[in-house]
Amino acid sequence: SAAAVKPTIKFGKTTLTVTAGTFDFAGTTLKITPAAYRDGGKYKLMVMNVTKDGVDLGPTSDLMLSPSGSYFYVSAYRISQPQKNHTYKIKVGFFNREDPDKPLRTATLTVKTKPLSKKAVMNLKVTGAIDLTVPGSPVKIKKTFKYYSGQAMNAGVTITDPQGENVTGLFSTAGDSNPIVIRAREGAELAPGTYKATVRVQLSPDGVYLEKTAKFTVKQSAPADVKITATAKATGSIDVLKRESKVTVKLTLKNCYDYEPDYQDVKIYRTYDSYYGRKVSEDWTDYFNVTVRNGKYVIQSYGEISHKDKFIYRIETEINGQTVKTKAAKLDIKQGKAKLTKTGTLNRLDRYDTTAVKIGSTSGYQLVYAELDAKSEKYFDLQRLGDGTVEIGHKGNAVLAPAGTYTVKFRVWLYGNNTEKPNGMVTVKITVK
Repeated sequence: SAAAVKPTIKFGKTTLTVTAGTFDFAGTTLKITPAAYRDGGKYKLMVMNVTKDGVDLGPTSDLMLSPSGSYFYVSAYRISQPQKNHTYKIKVGFFNREDPDKPLRTATLTVKTKPLSKKAVMNLKVTGAIDLTVPGSPVKIKKTFKYYSGQAMNAGVTITDPQGENVTGLFSTAGDSNPIVIRAREGAELAPGTYKATVRVQLSPDGVYLEKTAKFTVKQSAPADVKITATAKATGSIDVLKRESKVTVKLTLKNCYDYEPDYQDVKIYRTYDSYYGRKVSEDWTDYFNVTVRNGKYVIQSYGEISHKDKFIYRIETEINGQTVKTKAAKLDIKQGKAKLTKTGTLNRLDRYDTTAVKIGSTSGYQLVYAELDAKSEKYFDLQRLGDGTVEIGHKGNAVLAPAGTYTVKFRVWLYGNNTEKPNGMVTVKITVK
């Protein structure tokens, strides 16, 4: 029991390093053994004492200290001297909640802070342009830093027009991301030209800021010059033996940023050579289940297709009055090799008993049909087949030895196998009494 074995707590890393005066943080695991002591309702971790360069700070400190389950992290958020080194010693106690004054065990974590090597420098790189003819077209501004590797909090973006007027309110800015994404707001009246974006970031909670300005373009193309094009990239494959297998298709559009994928966009065709040698394509979309998840198309089989057939897919849709199609691409369909397992084999059998043999797989295959081989069929019957279970019974007119072991073999067909060839042979040992 937990009461009989004393607990131990051990940090995965005994020393962590963070950058002083920044939002930098670091973490480590804290292993608690035995497992019985990992009950958060009965036991808890607490910071008992902290020293800074040998000076006792008591149970709190400049650092943010956060134990969470078996993970412990520290943040340099409150350290206000980014040009100095410090060494902290953090004493952590492991307590029974019913006796919070006396720790069961303690462990010490060392945290070293490093200063900024030089004054930090921020650089900005602009990609893209805002085209007033293409709703949602973005400008992206990527931030990079020199002499600084910690976290930087975005403190705002100010945008001015070609005349120097503040027009920030006419744009949306995803300022918490990197890159920063700038778009014209719906209905904003903007003139084409060169605009300026001033980006401000905060490196430390006590006022270490960096600021940089970059230029970007607002233009207005002629509608006839804006052609929407589409490309599709598929990952994964459909295994006809696995219901959950899928192909995921990501659609990338050029000159379109506000389109929401629709499952009806996907068209799937079975292709084959006709009797006259011509290529034929038949619409087989209804034989597949197409959904949209997280902005991507997901294609699955209904189980009525063969891996020996050839299929292609294409995205076809209408956007802003334009017909948009991707190039036809092969749909990867295969029949995997099932690793069959069996449970529930019978130890004893008389002429009135049956034994249930469960056929399954670690890969999620489903049994739909089974057939005894010729030798086994002389003595045994398959009494029932359902939910992946085969019941084997004594064949009524067969003569079984008073005692002995029989080897029963039967072939199995799995869900999705639309061929005459079985997916494998299962062998069961049966003892007759």
